[in-house]
Amino acid sequence: MKKVPITPIAIALLTVIACAGMAIPVSRILNTRRAEYFARQGDQKRMAGDGDGALADFDRALALNPKMASVYNDRGVLKLYKGDLAGAIADFDHVVALDPHNILPFINRGSARCDFGDLDGAVADLDQAIALDSTSAVAYNLRAKARRLKLDLDGAISDCKRAIQLKPDSADYHANLGEVEFDKHDLDAALADCATAIKLDPNNALAFGLRGEIEAQKGDMDAARADFGIEIKLSPNRVYGYRDMAALEIETQKWADAVADYKRYCEIKPAWQDYARLYTWVARTRLGEADDADRELAGYLQDRDSGRIAVAQPGDWPKKLGEYLIGRMNEADLLASITSPKDNEKANGHLCEALFLIGEKKLIAGDKENAAGDFRKCIAAGRRAYIECDMARAELKALGEK
Repeated sequence: MKKVPITPIAIALLTVIACAGMAIPVSRILNTRRAEYFARQGDQKRMAGDGDGALADFDRALALNPKMASVYNDRGVLKLYKGDLAGAIADFDHVVALDPHNILPFINRGSARCDFGDLDGAVADLDQAIALDSTSAVAYNLRAKARRLKLDLDGAISDCKRAIQLKPDSADYHANLGEVEFDKHDLDAALADCATAIKLDPNNALAFGLRGEIEAQKGDMDAARADFGIEIKLSPNRVYGYRDMAALEIETQKWADAVADYKRYCEIKPAWQDYARLYTWVARTRLGEADDADRELAGYLQDRDSGRIAVAQPGDWPKKLGEYLIGRMNEADLLASITSPKDNEKANGHLCEALFLIGEKKLIAGDKENAAGDFRKCIAAGRRAYIECDMARAELKALGEK
């Protein structure tokens, strides 16, 4: 008997025959298989570092089968990494709807909401994650981050300690506890946690960065610069080292170095460059490059408005600060625009940022007396952990105040 080769057409016909009694459309079966193929391809590309290729394959998979919870989750994680927070949250919403008893989407959405500034939503998601699994150290650690940003420092410390209790060998968790203690200005306790973190992991960039911040707060700028250098060396693609180093350069008036560090920051994490652009303007203007600084910031604001540069936290506030710096908004209008009745912490943060930049403009114009007044108001408006407060203190010290 002659053997007949089984072709794709034959397979499709066999599938039709096999499924005829079950009333399952062949197209649905084929789409499911194609979706699984694209999901596997996307996962392989993600692991190989091809984020854009992975996103394209995940899009294809979900277009063919919109009920693949794991693919929504993987796509959401990629979007989160790329700074598309709104897109990430939307994907995690799908996962929660499809798999409401899975802790993972609540953890991931809580993390995204925290970065997006929706701190109440983040805490709610992480509460749910902990309700699903009270032994999840990750959930406690992330809830500590959200509580810290809400200024619930005691709650944050409690969550940090619970995370450490569940996973005592985590260097990151000890460093995160140190960050909260730093916010409470318990510098000795924060240093002790840094020491523990570094002992557990001598290559922990987070711990070296925090230790640098503590040293800067104590006035040991050389030690801080050394630790920020280690932070960058250990994790050259982690933006926080460049942010920390650039802020230190602003405080010590090493303007050209600050410009270089902020430039690297923007290259690594373009979706988060709003404030780096504002402080680049400060550094360039203090270098005597006012016209170029204005043009550069104006170009960035235009690209931001047009969508050519996608930002992780869209909103008008960074734009208003930029427009003030380049002369498109006056001081009174900038201060009058600070309205956030539902979030006093955010309003205070905006006031702190505005007063620092107002002081800088006055200082650049030669009005040292009124600049000093604005720097003092900046410090009074913000909490100790705000980088603008540290910059304002440095400016006051340079002006001769102790």
